[in-house]
Amino acid sequence: MVIKSLCLVIGAVFYFAPGQATVVRLGPKEVADLVIQNNHKVKEAQLNPEISRLNYIRAKQILDWHLLLESGLEESRFEPFSGLPFNTGQDTLQTQISLRKNLLSGTQIQLNVQHTSTRFDLAAGSVLPPTVNVWTSSVSLTQSLWRNYFGEAWRREIEAQKQFYETAHMQKLEELETLVTEGVHRFWGVITAELALKEHQAARDRYQVLLTNVRRKQAVGFVNPGELSLVQAELEAKEQSVWKAEVTLQETRSQFLTFLHLAKDAQIEWVFPKDIQSLPPFTPDDFDVRQTRPYRIAERRKEATENLLKAAQANQGMDISLIGQYGIAGVDKLSETARQEWLRADRPRYFVGLRVQWEFGSDVRQEEVRSKRFSLDQENLKLSRLLLELEDKKATLKKKILNQYQTLSSLVKQKNFRLNAVRELTRSYEVGKVDIRTLIDTINGAHFTDLEYLKGVAEYQNLVVEWLALKDELVLALE
Repeated sequence: MVIKSLCLVIGAVFYFAPGQATVVRLGPKEVADLVIQNNHKVKEAQLNPEISRLNYIRAKQILDWHLLLESGLEESRFEPFSGLPFNTGQDTLQTQISLRKNLLSGTQIQLNVQHTSTRFDLAAGSVLPPTVNVWTSSVSLTQSLWRNYFGEAWRREIEAQKQFYETAHMQKLEELETLVTEGVHRFWGVITAELALKEHQAARDRYQVLLTNVRRKQAVGFVNPGELSLVQAELEAKEQSVWKAEVTLQETRSQFLTFLHLAKDAQIEWVFPKDIQSLPPFTPDDFDVRQTRPYRIAERRKEATENLLKAAQANQGMDISLIGQYGIAGVDKLSETARQEWLRADRPRYFVGLRVQWEFGSDVRQEEVRSKRFSLDQENLKLSRLLLELEDKKATLKKKILNQYQTLSSLVKQKNFRLNAVRELTRSYEVGKVDIRTLIDTINGAHFTDLEYLKGVAEYQNLVVEWLALKDELVLALE
């Protein structure tokens, strides 16, 4: 049954050795498999989440480790600030290593180690040491208290971009489901075109038989004026219908094979139910549209936008931070002695203070909050509108499926009635009891009913597919 088979997208494409004709067995399930595996739009949809991943990584960049390595030699002949005449110049070799890390609590931790070696050019008689080595290190913590208080803005921004990234993955599945739905619709379009061609050919054959009967009657003088020309005109009309049906089939089939990325000369074995007995009634079960993927995508986007708003609000106001620092140092004319003194840590330095920064003039932070608030209002409106649209679509699809099945059942009865009428009126015409116009109208009515039945079967299957897609069951195996 199409309903069950479309719920799974598991299968394989059939490959054959080079030089052999490719034979592909195609039913709705196989079409779903081929769409997912071969369609170019599917491949494009699968790349979209990977592209959107960059914004998520950028948001987490605030938590990166920052390592600084710096070393340099300075030669100076500036007049010393001390004003002592004994120093005529100095050469300084400085090396620094710094490591910085931000935490989600809004805390910045920084470790700094520095070694400075200075050689002085001393005047004669100076009592200063010719070389001074300084080893210093410090650990500092900076905690945000007002703007980005305790990391609120960072957490909200990262969570928002994560939600957008997850939304991109959900949107990928939605696009896959849409393409599978389109593929199955195209499948039934080809089936309808092929069966319609056969039906047009059958109608043409019936008129060829009728034309033979009219000519036989004309030979014995039992034909009314204009009957032969009328049948010949109808036969020409049916010939034109066959030609148009052939073009339609060729175009529909070519587009379908291109959609599946199959060779134009591929041999297709079509798999589909042939009559109403293969279409048991499908009763759409009720479900909550809030659980469908489109609604969940819109809801997740709203939550992400809300997080962006809260991040912007947390980034308002003055930047007030609490700063704490602990440092140690070692100083001596010998580098090793200075290093040992530094490692003993018997000369610590402590610092506690506040840092206040405030930018003003452009009000850009206030405008950012305002923009994010409007974006959130927009997402709320979209979510409310989408809920109503999904409810309407569910109710409409359910009604259409039930009505379409009843229509198909009625068309089966109508086909049988019209076929019986054609048989009876044909016999009556042969004995001269029925006018040719009545017989032609009856034949055309039967032909029209057959075509309507073919279209009805395709429409019924497409409605079932749309229902499954609405419930997110069409590509359920991908999740």
